[in-house]
Amino acid sequence: ARNGRIFPIFQVVSFDNGVCTTGAGLNGTCYTAQECTDRGGMADGSCADSYGVCCLFSTATCGQRVAENNTYFTTPTTVEAGECSIKVCQCSTNICQLRLDFSQFMIAQPSASTDVYAKTNNGQIVVAPAVSGKQSISTSTQCITDKFMVTNPGGSSPPVICGTNTNQHMYVDASESCNDLTFMIGQGNTMRMWDIKVTQYACDYENLAPAGCTQYFFD
Repeated sequence: ARNGRIFPIFQVVSFDNGVCTTGAGLNGTCYTAQECTDRGGMADGSCADSYGVCCLFSTATCGQRVAENNTYFTTPTTVEAGECSIKVCQCSTNICQLRLDFSQFMIAQPSASTDVYAKTNNGQIVVAPAVSGKQSISTSTQCITDKFMVTNPGGSSPPVICGTNTNQHMYVDASESCNDLTFMIGQGNTMRMWDIKVTQYACDYENLAPAGCTQYFFD
């Protein structure tokens, strides 16, 4: 003889790991609470009808590698001269583009020098007056002290930028070997700060930027 047993009914809920908004108004990714913890994120708010948590990855700074959508590259506590770089890797194999939104971006301005230089035969650069018969060059508008660069291994990289670019954005193709976002900081007492949201777009996203666009405006 066997005694009957009553088993509880479990409801299995699945949901997309889409974009959500945290309590602080930042973009996160919808995961289960355990997935968020396992991935090193911070739960801030709920999503998917409260079955998931809005998981925030907002602490990426110099030397880190990230492979999550909607991450933030933020200024380190102390900005020192030299390189500050993060490596952004695809969160899935179906990622084709990265969009970088600069909610804050302030580094040294481009050169405003009016000096004109000339190259000499031994490769040394001397200040004008230009040497007769030599090609004149100028540093005006060039990023000399600070630079921000984005790599795109195997493809076309965006131009080097500097100065104030708050509320601007940049597109770049997502590379299978990851993209490096690099600040090269020079000497000087210029205030430097940045907060860059990195969004990864799937290959079938309807608003992908056309090939070669550094900025793309729609709507």
